Amino acid sequence: MPLEMLGKYERLDVLGHGTSGIVYLAKDTLLGKQVALKEISAQGDEKHRFLEEARVLDRLRHPNIVQVNSVDEIGGKVVIDMEYIRGRNLQDILRDTPQLPLSQAAQIAAQICDGLAYAHSLRTVHRDIKPANILLTRTGVVKLVDFGLAEVLGTHSFAGGAGTYAYMAPEDFHPEEQSDRQSDIWAVGVILYEMLAGRRPFQVAKSKDPFAWKMAVESAVIPPVSDLRPEMPPELQAIVSRALARDKTARYHDAGSMASDLRDLSFFAALSNSSASHPKEGTGQWEGTGQWEGAASSAPTGFPPDLASIDGFLAAAPDRWDAARDTLSGGGLARWLRIVGEEPLAQVADEVSAEPDRDDDDKLRDFLYRAGLDTADEARRAYNDGQKLEKNGRYPEAILALHRAVHLDPSRPEYAQELAAALRFSGEFSKAALVLEQALLSHPAQRKLVRDHAEIAGATAVLSESQVDFGVLRRGQNRSCKLTLSSEGGGLLEGRVAAAPGWVRVEPPTFSTRKRQALTLTAQTENVWTAPAAYSETVVLETSGGRQEIAVSVSILPARLAWGSVVLWYLPLLLSALLPAVTGYASNNLLAGLVAGGLLSLSVFVLTLAADIAWVPRLLPLALGGCAAALTAHALPHFANRSSAAHLVLLQTLAPVLVLLILQTCAFALDSRGWGRWQLWRWIIGATGLLVGYSLLHLG
Repeated sequence: MPLEMLGKYERLDVLGHGTSGIVYLAKDTLLGKQVALKEISAQGDEKHRFLEEARVLDRLRHPNIVQVNSVDEIGGKVVIDMEYIRGRNLQDILRDTPQLPLSQAAQIAAQICDGLAYAHSLRTVHRDIKPANILLTRTGVVKLVDFGLAEVLGTHSFAGGAGTYAYMAPEDFHPEEQSDRQSDIWAVGVILYEMLAGRRPFQVAKSKDPFAWKMAVESAVIPPVSDLRPEMPPELQAIVSRALARDKTARYHDAGSMASDLRDLSFFAALSNSSASHPKEGTGQWEGTGQWEGAASSAPTGFPPDLASIDGFLAAAPDRWDAARDTLSGGGLARWLRIVGEEPLAQVADEVSAEPDRDDDDKLRDFLYRAGLDTADEARRAYNDGQKLEKNGRYPEAILALHRAVHLDPSRPEYAQELAAALRFSGEFSKAALVLEQALLSHPAQRKLVRDHAEIAGATAVLSESQVDFGVLRRGQNRSCKLTLSSEGGGLLEGRVAAAPGWVRVEPPTFSTRKRQALTLTAQTENVWTAPAAYSETVVLETSGGRQEIAVSVSILPARLAWGSVVLWYLPLLLSALLPAVTGYASNNLLAGLVAGGLLSLSVFVLTLAADIAWVPRLLPLALGGCAAALTAHALPHFANRSSAAHLVLLQTLAPVLVLLILQTCAFALDSRGWGRWQLWRWIIGATGLLVGYSLLHLG
C-alpha cells in the first residue's frame, strides 16, 4: 500500500533504514517514474555531510555509479532523489553464496574498478568501499552507492578512521598518512578476496575494536586464495596479491589498471583452461566466454544462476527476451537443456535454431510454444495486466508487461499500440517510434498504426537557442530565460525534461505541441552549494523529434550581507566615525572634527565594499562623508584666521586617520578581493574614531 505523499513524490515502500533517515521506493508523480528517495532528518554538520554526498554523486555520471536526479528540502528534511536500482547488494549475495564463481567475482571487481577509475579521474575517492555499498542490478551491472565519505583529492584531508575497519587500507589507520585512490583499490582487493574465498583476508576477535583491526591489517598473514579455491589460476591470485600489497608502491597505482588486468583476454583464457583442468566437484566447467556452465550455476547467460528446470525458463523467457533469443540461436539453450536432463527439448532447440529463413524472434516463439507455453494466451494475459497497470499509473511495470505481450504475439497490432502509448507517456519517444515501426512491418495496412507512427515519427524538434548564459548572479537571485521549441515535419511533438542540473528549473517539465512550445529556464541560485563559482552544465530534452541538449552556464557570487545581519556592529561603527565631528564641535575644533569624521566615513564606505554589504547601508557612510565635506568647505574660509594652535590640532587629529587610510590602501592593493580580514578593520576604524574623538576633547 502506498505511503503518504512527500512533495511531488508518492512513497510506495521502504527500501532501508539508517541512523539518520530512511530510503523509500517512491514515484515521481510529475515524470511518472520510480526513484529511490533518501529522506534525511539531520541538522548542522550531519546535514552538510549528506548534502556533500549528493553534490559529489551529482557530478559522478557513470554506468557503475548510482545517479542522483535531484536534491530538495521538504518539510525541514533533506530529500535526495536517486536512480532506483532493481537488484541486491553484494553483502546479501555473499551471505547467500559465500564463494562466487571465479568469472563472476572477476567481472564484479572489474566493474567496481571502472566506477572508481572514473571517480578518481574527477579527483574524488570513495573511502567506504564495502559489499553493502555495492549494488548489482538484475542484469549484473554494478552500481556504487554512498559517497558520503568521499573526499576531493587535494584538500589535504586525512583518513582518520573513516570507512569500515574490515576494508580499510593500512594507511587509513594512521592520521599522518593521506587517504587516496589506492585506499579504494585496497578495499576492492579485500572484496575480491572475500568473493573468491568466502571469507575476509583478516579476522579479529573484537570486530568493533579499531586497534585489533589495525594490528591484523598491518601484520597478519594473508592466506592465499588458492588454498581455499584450488581451481583458481595463478594470474587471479597475482591480481589479489597486488591489490592487497601493504606497500603502496607495490599496489595498483590506479583502478583502471586493475580492471584491465581482470579483463585481459589471455587472463580469461587461462582461467578457462585452469578451471577445465581442475573442475570443482559437482559443478561442471568453464566456457571460453567466461560464463559458468554446470549444475551449481547452470543457467543460460542472462538468467538467474539457480535456474534448474524448463518450467523456470518458460516463466522467465518472456521477460528476458533478448537473452533467451540469443541463447537459443547461439546453442547455449540446447546445451543447458541437456545438462538439466531435457534431451527431447534440447533436440527441439537444435532443430528450431538451425532453421533458415526465419528470424530469431520467431524461432524463440516457436520453441516456447513447442515446449509447452501457450504464447497467444500468455500474451493476452500480459496485455490485460499492462492495461490495468497503465490505468493505475504504474508505467514501468506496464511497459514490462506490454513488452511481454508484443514479444509473444506480434500478430496483434493493438499490443504494439498500447506499448507505444505507455512508452510515450514515460518519455521514451524513440522507443515508442521503434515499436510502431516494427509493428508496421507486419501490418503495413493497419490505419491506426500508420497514423500513430506518422504522428510520433513525423515531428522534428528545432530549438531557438542551444546555449543559455544566465550571466553573473548573487546567491539567492533567480533569472529566467525563454526558449522556443518548434515542431517541423507535421507530426505531434511530445517531450519531457530528461536531465537538468539542480540549479536549473525547466517549465513545463512535459509538453506536447504541433507547432511551437515555449520553454522557461530559471537559474535558482539558492540550490548551489558553493559561491563564488562558475557552472557549465547541460539540460537534456527527450522529444519525439529527437534528443535536444541546451548548454547552460552561470557565474554565482556570494549573497550580499543584509542589513539585519550587520546592524549590531555597523551602527556602532558609523557612530564612532561621526564621533570626531561631535567632539570637535564641543571642543571648538569643528573643522578638525569634520575632516576626521568625513575621512573615517569614507573608510567605512570602503569597508562596506570589501564586506559586500547591501546597497542601502553601503550608501549611509558615503552620504555622511558628503555632508562632512560640504560643512568643511563652508567652514574652511574662517579657518585661515584661526591661531597656529588650531592648525596644530588639525594636524595632530588627522595623523592617525591618514595612517589608517594609507594602511587600508596597501591592504586593498595586496588583496583586492577582501584586503585582508575586513572583520578586523571594523575594530581598527572604530578604535581610530574613538581615539580621534578623545584627542579632540583633550586638546580642546
